[in-house]
This record gives sequence, structure tokens and C-alpha cells, in this order.
Amino acid sequence: MKSKERGAALIVSLVLLVIGIMLALSGTQSARLEESMSGNHRAFSLALMAADTGASAWLANPADPADPSYNMKECSDGWSDQVASGDADPDGRTAASVGYEVVMCHMTGTAYRVKSRGEVYSNGEVVSYRDVVLEAFLLGPGFLNFSPINVASSLCSDDCIRAADSNLEVEGEFSEGDLRPAISAGSKKNARMVLDDILATNNDPENAYFITEGCEDISDDCNNNGVVEEELGEDMVRYECNPDSNGKNKLCNYNGGVTSELGSAILEDPNLFAQFMEYAASKHSRDEEKAGGALPGSTTTGVTYVSDMAGADGMNNQVVFVSADTLPDTGTRHSFDGGGSFSGSGVLIIDGNVEFSGVPSFDGIIFALGDYIVSGSGGGTFNGAVVSYGYGCGSNDPSGCGKEEVSVSIGGGGSGSYLYDADALANAFDLLSPEAQELMNTADGTGTGDPVFVAQKWGEQIH
Repeated sequence: MKSKERGAALIVSLVLLVIGIMLALSGTQSARLEESMSGNHRAFSLALMAADTGASAWLANPADPADPSYNMKECSDGWSDQVASGDADPDGRTAASVGYEVVMCHMTGTAYRVKSRGEVYSNGEVVSYRDVVLEAFLLGPGFLNFSPINVASSLCSDDCIRAADSNLEVEGEFSEGDLRPAISAGSKKNARMVLDDILATNNDPENAYFITEGCEDISDDCNNNGVVEEELGEDMVRYECNPDSNGKNKLCNYNGGVTSELGSAILEDPNLFAQFMEYAASKHSRDEEKAGGALPGSTTTGVTYVSDMAGADGMNNQVVFVSADTLPDTGTRHSFDGGGSFSGSGVLIIDGNVEFSGVPSFDGIIFALGDYIVSGSGGGTFNGAVVSYGYGCGSNDPSGCGKEEVSVSIGGGGSGSYLYDADALANAFDLLSPEAQELMNTADGTGTGDPVFVAQKWGEQIH
């Protein structure tokens, strides 16, 4: 009897074999795809690390933008020629060839944009790259790194800051980029006190950005440890107006925002500041030799000494030191009345508290060695910087100095303005004694002839 089989087993076997081969091929392709994706991810990560390495290397040893060999351009016109390059893995810890190239361009004023490109090579060709872009400003000598308002001492705790007035404007250096803060508060605590005062009438956290690494909310517990971020460590914090608030909060009047940092080492260190004051204006009311009712016995050439604010009113490109004839009572400072229409230019050092009836019309810098108060509604324009710095030293011993609490009120309800003005600050610095200039530039690292940059914004550029 003939068999009725027609090779069905063979057909089934062949079908199963084909399916098996297809599954094997699919698995191999998936494995290769995953391997490729893993390799690409690793290459991307290496490129990003290389870009960060390049940016850090440039910041540690920056190019001089004035060097004509770099062909520096305005940012609207493109990038400069290469200003730095290097091997991002000189020790060979990765199996890949990794390097970086850095270019830059001029934004405005002393602000520059810097781009570091990290690259991963294979067989001499770039297989992956990532870009890191930072914005940095070139530190200048002298007072050029100061903000319009500088609070170098701790603010006292009871109603000791008034920064918010409806028509007051404080402008940092740039109208775009806001790299120079409007107010340098000197500490995180001071910065938050200033912010809270500015937003007192509409204190909505959405009205401000809280800018610090890894934390962008002004009230976030970024480390999940029960403490808001601005109370932690020494990291800089900066508050800026949230443009999404449509300008409906007073922080938008402070172009450049509020930062916890100060622009000079002499403002950080009371001992340096005491020495700077010694060089800038010689003796002051903390010296015992004034106990007899006389003005300072030793003077600095070019400094005018007066005993009240009326003697300083109208000063014209001078260094003027206002100091009372007698020592203040123990634990207090002398207080001086600046009047309602104070004006002048140069460097004004006030040995104690000062109160103006309206924003002074002044070009240069005012050092209030105590409280700085504007109580009236005058609408002057201040071009330069104000520094409030309360400090005390042991008798004739500048090595034992410490900061004292101050009160600051910058508006008085008027419509005045404080504007960053590089020319006014440079002219004021030129009036100081050579000893004062050298001390400050040395302390800030700007007296060496090498460019010094400070990065303010840093992040990856997504293509």
C-alpha cells in the first residue's frame, strides 16, 4: 500500500529553521544596536566631559581677548579663532582619543561668551562632539568689579534693609545678559533679606529665580535634608526677576538681580579693608590720636578732610574723608546728615553712618563706614557704587578687625537711580594713592597683567 505522506515533516522543519535563523539574526542585530547605542552614549559622555574640561582649563588660564592673533569678534559676527585646545585625557584612562577646542566672542562691555567643544576621535575622525557654553566677564582693576549697591557687612535683623521702592531703579552693567549684579549683598542671609524686602508686597516665589547649582527654587530643600539651599555652604546664590511675571514685581527694577557675592577681596576681609582705608584716607576715628578733638594727625596727599557732610557737598573729582572731630561713644558710630540735594564726584569716605534725603547725584564711589540710609524722596542719579561697610578694629591694630552690623535703605520712596558706570568707577580709582591701588589690585589678582575672568552662566549647548 502506497504511503500518503508528501514531505510535510520536511516542510515544517524548514519553516522552523527559517524562523530560528530569523530570530537569531534579529537577536544579533539587537545586540549590535544596543552595543552601538552604548558606544554612542559613552562617546557622548566622553565628549561632554571633554567640553567641561576645556571650559575649566580656559577659565584657569584664559586667553587675553585683546590679543590680535585670536581675531576676536562680536558675538553677532561669529566666533574667534581657536583660543585654547588640548587633550582631555592625557593619562590615557579612556580607550578613546578625546580632546577639546575653545573659541570665544565679545558680548558687551567686559562680557564674553566662551564655547568649549569636546570631541571623541576614532581613526583620526570625529565620531562625537558636545558643546559647553559659558558667559564670563573680564575682571578689571580697582572698582570695576563692584555692583551699584554693595553691602559688605551683615544686615541687622530688625527692619534693617529697605531696597524696594516703586520707582527706584538699580542697573547692573549690562542691559542684556545681566552679568553684573545690581546688588551685591555679601552673604546668602543678606541676599535673602534683600529679596524678601523687594518682594514684600507680592512675595510670590514665582516672581524670582533662585540660581545656584542644582537648585532653582527660592525655597527648595534641594538636598532633601530639611534646610533650604541658601543656608548651606559657601556657594553663590543669585536672584533675578522672572520675566514671566510680566514685570509685575519690584525685582524687575533691579537689572542684574541680587547676589550673595562681593566684587573684591577687600570687601570680604575686614583686615584688608582696614589697610585699604589706611592707604586711601590715612587715619580715622578709630585711632586714639583723635581723642584730643583734632582731625587726623597724619594725612595722605590729595585727600581733603572735613568734619561734616556740608564740607563734602559739591566735591569735584576729589577724595574726601568725612570724620567728626571727636571719638564716638563706646559701641556707637558718628552719624552724619547728607541733606536733601547732595552732589559731587570722586571718592567719598564717611566715617560712620550717613543719611541722605533723596538719592545723591554722584559720580564715583561712596564708602559709608556704617549705615547707608536714604530717607527722603529726592530723585537723584548715582553713577558708580555705594558700599556700606561697618567694621571695628583693636586700637591701632588692623590685624584684629571684624565686621559690624549695618542698616541699609537705598530708595527713600523716591524715583532715583543707581547705575553701574565703568568710567565713573575708573576715574574714582585713579584718585586713590598708589598704595591703595596696589593693595586692591593685588588682593583681587588684577595687578599681575594676566586676564582674570569670572564665569556667571555655564551649560551645555544642545544641537
